[in-house]
Amino acid sequence: MIRQALFFSSLSQYIVKLIAFISVIVFARLLTPEELGVFAIASSLSMLVTEIRLLGTSNYLVREKELTAETVQQGLGLTLLISWSLGLFIIITANFVSEFYGINDLATIFSILGLGFFLAPFISVISSLLSREFKYQTLMVSRLITQVVTFVVSLTLVLLGYSYYGLAWGVLVGSIAQFFILVKAKPAMFTWIPKFNGLRKIVKFGLLSSGTNLLQRFDATLPDLVIGKLGTPVNVAIFSRAGGLLSFVTQLLVLGVRPVSLPYLSQVKRDGGDLKEAYIKATLLLGSITWPILLVVGFASFPAIVFMFGEQWIDSTPLVSILVYWAVLRVIHTLSPSLLMASENDTIMFIKQLIVFITMLLGMILAFPYGLKAVAWAMVLAGLVDFILASWTIKKAIGLSIFTFISSMSKNIVLCIVCSLFTIYLDHLIDFETTEPGISMLVIAATLPFVWLGTVFATHHPIKSEILYIYKKLKNLGPISK
Repeated sequence: MIRQALFFSSLSQYIVKLIAFISVIVFARLLTPEELGVFAIASSLSMLVTEIRLLGTSNYLVREKELTAETVQQGLGLTLLISWSLGLFIIITANFVSEFYGINDLATIFSILGLGFFLAPFISVISSLLSREFKYQTLMVSRLITQVVTFVVSLTLVLLGYSYYGLAWGVLVGSIAQFFILVKAKPAMFTWIPKFNGLRKIVKFGLLSSGTNLLQRFDATLPDLVIGKLGTPVNVAIFSRAGGLLSFVTQLLVLGVRPVSLPYLSQVKRDGGDLKEAYIKATLLLGSITWPILLVVGFASFPAIVFMFGEQWIDSTPLVSILVYWAVLRVIHTLSPSLLMASENDTIMFIKQLIVFITMLLGMILAFPYGLKAVAWAMVLAGLVDFILASWTIKKAIGLSIFTFISSMSKNIVLCIVCSLFTIYLDHLIDFETTEPGISMLVIAATLPFVWLGTVFATHHPIKSEILYIYKKLKNLGPISK
């Protein structure tokens, strides 16, 4: 069941990210850095409020051992109360946000994005129930159609001259499409009738869960908000493009696994299994792919940025080379939130994330006068703090020491070293900055997979068995008849 759920979850995320990748390339060429910077500020604010509106209901419905119809009604009632209140709050305070950042058009964009909050409770509860039942094929279809609708509507409106307004309307119409798709596929346990009593148990869990998720969101959105206030929309866009590239790569590799991790680890906990062994195995397999690829992107930042976004974004390339260390440090324990929730250590998780948030916020504010590179190094420092604290919280939760964890990741470290050195060798061989970006990317894509694969087999990495499993499955399909 886990492999099937992982397959559909990964497939949906990869397809959605492919469409998102195309969207980023297209809009990076149709809109100016200033236009994209304005929308980045509005979407970052909306994304943060999104975490508050659900108050952890999604994770609660997935984690709860004995889920009843009444619990589902209470979950819907709580999300209705909070999400609808926040939707009204966003619309009412849109002008204040616009004045705070000194950007008049921000009010309209923020208001458009706020309308989606009125559909969020139904989308969230249905998605949670489908996730709990491992129905990722249904979720895959809904995400795919939502992303396509969002892109088509946004592109049409941008071409018609609506600029960043087109992006906002695209997001809203995409949410409407997702609502109707999920309603049609809703599980039998879903009900339209909410309950507003007995919410304390969900609120108790949700305050910590949502607070933690909110603080985690700041990893990606805080730079836009801080730089947007202290600098200009162009500064926001340049920095956001660098961080956005690394976030895109990370999400492309991780998002297919992350939705399955909480149900999987929760099931291990319910069945009395070994959470320590399960976490090490999951992190080792995921890290064997994510860590080397992120480092390769960092060492090949020039062709990656120019190839995907165009020459107007060259100023983002040195930032990618710095931020890649933040991205790797952040992704090492990317499954730790699921582990801590599954082992019911929500308080520890929240405290850890709060410390990381404070470190990042203060670091960025103090570093900004020295330029965007200094801000990038401040994020690397926050990433290091994140890794250390995550390792400590995991030890407190399941007794996994940082030394045991690092030693169990030794084969991933070898993969990172080999792939990084080979990328540096390629840069020395063809010079990424003078070679056509498309050719540089083609050379990397044609050679690195074989270097990675050879290292996997040479070190007898555990992912080798997964590769052989997939190979045997494909081989059993037999030749295609003519």
